[in-house]
Amino acid sequence: MRVLVAGGEASVLDTVFRKELSVNGATGIQSTRWVWLAAVFAVCGCGDDESQRELDFAGQVVATALDAWKRGESADSLLSHETPIEFHDDDWQLAARLVDYTIVQVYRDTDGGPRCAVTLTLQRGQAPPEQIQETYQVNTNPKVVVARDPMS
Repeated sequence: MRVLVAGGEASVLDTVFRKELSVNGATGIQSTRWVWLAAVFAVCGCGDDESQRELDFAGQVVATALDAWKRGESADSLLSHETPIEFHDDDWQLAARLVDYTIVQVYRDTDGGPRCAVTLTLQRGQAPPEQIQETYQVNTNPKVVVARDPMS
């Protein structure tokens, strides 16, 4: 990664790890570059707040949908919520009963999209309940859509 700093461009590693400063004629990063670098990180915050809000929202969306499934509602009922949720899950559509669930982790996948790893306890027909591990993809723009990650 390269960062624009006063007087040119320097890599973050150069800026953080190089200890040379303009002392006794030695060349290196000037102290003003440290000030600019600190200002850049302070102002942008590296997007952590916005990213965390998106992950929190993704977790809430999945929990809302799974709560509705657990109560015996249809997936289509989620479309009438204040924030409509389009939820795709084959087991739900095939009338499997959601006995319980646990959200294990909400994270950002390599494609940048939120993912929600869950443990579902499902009962299909008269069979005893079974636990399965699934991951849901969560898209929030332009509308909220949740679907099982085909790679999970």
